[in-house]
Amino acid sequence: RTKIEQVKSEYAPELYGLASAGVTGPETDDLEDGWLVGVTLNWAILDGKQRGSRQLFESKNIIANDFSVKAEIRERNRIYLQLESQWESLAEQIYNEKQALAFAEENYTIAREQFRAGLLTLLQVSDVNLQLVESRYRLLSITYQMQVLRENLLYLKQ
Repeated sequence: RTKIEQVKSEYAPELYGLASAGVTGPETDDLEDGWLVGVTLNWAILDGKQRGSRQLFESKNIIANDFSVKAEIRERNRIYLQLESQWESLAEQIYNEKQALAFAEENYTIAREQFRAGLLTLLQVSDVNLQLVESRYRLLSITYQMQVLRENLLYLKQ
């Protein structure tokens, strides 16, 4: 609406007034001794509604910018709450994976002793070892995800 008003105002008539007056000093041949004083006035008598249109346009821009800032704040808050929820979930996953890693290390120790005693084959010990490696990888992966999430949370707090 304000853009339409602004375009309409460009076709309205404009009328400006201009007045000037000045006084010159004594005329001499030496340019350094001469002087000039002057006053110029310029005012809009009729500006074709452009000033009102610009004021309306700027006021609407200010309102739109305020809404844009509020929308950005709401979006950041929403994302922050979502990341906070993910943080809690990852913290719980890390706790569970640390316990699983402790069990996997214990299982590997037991499997190695059973292999030495001749109760397990090398393939069975390798399976237990693979479970241990996978458990370590999962813990490392979750820890990495948590660090990335931490950086995102710090960024959003700014």
